[in-house]
Amino acid sequence: DLDQRGAGDLLGDDQAGHAKLLGVELARHLLARAIAQQRGEDVDGVRPELVFDVPAYIPAAYMADPAARIALHVRLGHAPDTTALTEELEDRFGPLPEPLTNLLALSDLRAHCRALGIARLDVGPAGVAADMAVEPPETDGLERRGRRLILRDSRADRLAAARLLLERLEK
Repeated sequence: DLDQRGAGDLLGDDQAGHAKLLGVELARHLLARAIAQQRGEDVDGVRPELVFDVPAYIPAAYMADPAARIALHVRLGHAPDTTALTEELEDRFGPLPEPLTNLLALSDLRAHCRALGIARLDVGPAGVAADMAVEPPETDGLERRGRRLILRDSRADRLAAARLLLERLEK
């Protein structure tokens, strides 16, 4: 195929095809994923879905450059922990606004859920429910309905309620 069409200029200004549309980093990621899939490796894994009713975004007033906001979202998607990223943001842009603090907390929760095998975490006014990707362990203080674990907790701080459920699951 390279003999017929050529490889193009993958890193230069004359990019063509998918690399130009997607960007080099995303095109590289998709290619690596396709290669891993062809080798028979597990490429899906557990990508926990978080359902929260909290504002979680990067305000344009805090970070004006749209490309920088997208790059931050990409970094959050790969970060196992956001401590260093939080410090970097505070150094570069100042104190974090609440929506960004929430976004960083959700990123940490997602990584924690992935490690515990949680496929979906729902947080509402009456409590927190975790749908497990695998058979859940027996845990004190949590209701169990099949693969769903429920923590009845009506506190206003829903992120704290979610953390409490995760702590109980670790015991």
